[in-house]
Amino acid sequence: MTIFFGIVGIIAGIIAGLYLGLYVCFIGGGIDIIRELVNVFNGDPVSGIAIMWGIVKMAIAGAVGWLSFYAFLIPSSIALGWKSK
Repeated sequence: MTIFFGIVGIIAGIIAGLYLGLYVCFIGGGIDIIRELVNVFNGDPVSGIAIMWGIVKMAIAGAVGWLSFYAFLIPSSIALGWKSK
């Protein structure tokens, strides 16, 4: 049963890493920037903080993805009995 949970945990880590790193941070940051740039053409006021936050999200996307992957990998590797040498 621990092998099952270990494998499911690793798969969940891959999915969580891709979702949080790629979709939420990288794509979401780009969408935040584009949304504010569209406001320029509509004549609405532009929020510099929203553009900055979009840039920050895109900059830390890789770190967020890897950290969320490792958050699942470490307990899963313990469940599978992997040991560092």
